[in-house]
Amino acid sequence: GGTVYLYMIDENGMAVNEQRLDPRIPIDQQFFGFSVDIDGDRLAVGAFADSSYADLGGAVHIFDRQHDGSWLQTARIAPQEVLEWDYFGTAIALQGDVLIASSNDRRVNGLPSVGRVYVFHKIGEEWVQVQSIDPPRVTPSVYWGVSLCLRDDLLAIGANGWTNNDMTTG
Repeated sequence: GGTVYLYMIDENGMAVNEQRLDPRIPIDQQFFGFSVDIDGDRLAVGAFADSSYADLGGAVHIFDRQHDGSWLQTARIAPQEVLEWDYFGTAIALQGDVLIASSNDRRVNGLPSVGRVYVFHKIGEEWVQVQSIDPPRVTPSVYWGVSLCLRDDLLAIGANGWTNNDMTTG
């Protein structure tokens, strides 16, 4: 389940409800709306427990504003390889035709809760995965991608389980 409400900010700075958005195919306990980001006339909505691709694998839903002002779901995105308990869509960052989304609980090299961040580009009408980013040091319980921020040409990736033990910093 889950939903997203969109509000317009009026000239007085007050939020006015514009539209409620639900996934095209609702799935019980998918946590639709756990993460959201908007850029212009495009909205990305994370549903980290969406089990369409794998049990608790997750998905990101893309909505585009139409000419009449309404919002329409135009895509449902998952990485090329989705594993159980990935929680893809925990954090998302959207900028134009670029979507960054994380699976912050993904197993990497057999280690639990390492996390992975994915980069997608909209090419034509399709969202294509162009890169996956693992943490600089793969260790358990890093939760790489627990938060994301994309501004211009800079991507910030949070990892709230990271420790600096035995690390050399520059």
